[in-house]
Amino acid sequence: MQAVRTEPAGANDLKILLDMDDLPRAWYNILLDLPAPFPPYLHPGTKEPVPPEAFEALFPKELIRQEMSPNRSEPIPDEVREAYLRLGRPTPLYRPKRSRRSSRRNSSDKR
Repeated sequence: MQAVRTEPAGANDLKILLDMDDLPRAWYNILLDLPAPFPPYLHPGTKEPVPPEAFEALFPKELIRQEMSPNRSEPIPDEVREAYLRLGRPTPLYRPKRSRRSSRRNSSDKR
């Protein structure tokens, strides 16, 4: 992992670049943390629950499997991890230093 100073020069934010060993190996399924189960997808005409097979005309089977998964984590395919490394993250990870100090200051003002 390496940190790169962002532009303009003198900015306090750091851009975090991950090496292949640092890339996540699994996606986290946040649906299991919801206070209640997510309601099933409903057919717009019949208002009946839609089975996963009905989505196959729209989405790849692997995406449907991941979306409907009851597992806490889903492994990230190696091809996707390699693409992240080669192309970069869709949204770079930045560590804002100034806002962290500011939030600490604001939280102490509210006490």
